[in-house]
Amino acid sequence: NANKEIEIMTWLLRRLVGVIALALCANAAAQSTTIDFESFSDGDDPSNQVPGLTFTNALVLTAGVSLNEFDYPPRSGVNVISDDGGALMIHFSAPITFLQFYVTYAVPFTIHIYDANAIYVGSATSLFDSNLASSGDFGSLPNEEFQLMFAGGFSSAVLMGEALGES
Repeated sequence: NANKEIEIMTWLLRRLVGVIALALCANAAAQSTTIDFESFSDGDDPSNQVPGLTFTNALVLTAGVSLNEFDYPPRSGVNVISDDGGALMIHFSAPITFLQFYVTYAVPFTIHIYDANAIYVGSATSLFDSNLASSGDFGSLPNEEFQLMFAGGFSSAVLMGEALGES
């Protein structure tokens, strides 16, 4: 019985290592693209203005204009994208295997990712209830980093905070 258990564990470990290697290979083969919102003006709707992406319920905010940069400091540049009117949705024209972004939030934050058939394939949740620069939870910092990876590729992401947006 012990030999059978060892055999099963060895088989599972090999499968797991194979999945991790596949994920890393899929990610290494993909080209990395950094997207910022510096070419936009305050209040712009970036819906379909970034090649390969479609945004829903999104609005560009500019530090010192409509963005309170003291609570929500941009990670780089002066522009950020915010949820407006509901959960911020991003659709990718071609499936991706890795997504990295930074979020400053006033309420707990969750992201769900979906494959090309709209099947849920993963999620990530904020570490704190709030990470605002001046009043966030103890130990939190603005611009919390999120990373999601799915070797099979995902085609959309839903970023949720406040039900009506402005998270």
